[in-house]
Amino acid sequence: TTLQINCESCHGPGRRHVELTSAEGYRPGDASGMETLAYLDKDESLRVCFQCHGLKDVLKPGYLPGEPLEAYYALKYPVLGDRPYTLDGRVRTFA
Repeated sequence: TTLQINCESCHGPGRRHVELTSAEGYRPGDASGMETLAYLDKDESLRVCFQCHGLKDVLKPGYLPGEPLEAYYALKYPVLGDRPYTLDGRVRTFA
C-alpha cells in the first residue's frame, strides 16, 4: 500500500483511458475507458472506499472496482477503545 491517491485508486488502471482520449478523432462524450463509479450499487461503492478507509490486511494486490473485495482484503476489527482512524477518515496504520 502507498500513500499516493490518484485516479487509478478508485477508477482502476488508466492505460485504456489514455489510449482512447489521446487517439485522433476522440471527442468529449465518447467512451473514456475509465470505470464509472456512478452506476455502482451501494455495496460496490463501499468496496471502492474500503480500499483506503477500511482497517484490513492485504491478501493480494490489484483490486479493481466491481471485483469481490474479499478476494483481496481481510477485514480487521479494532480493539474496543482503539482509534485506528485519523480525523479525515484515513486509517492510521495505512502505510
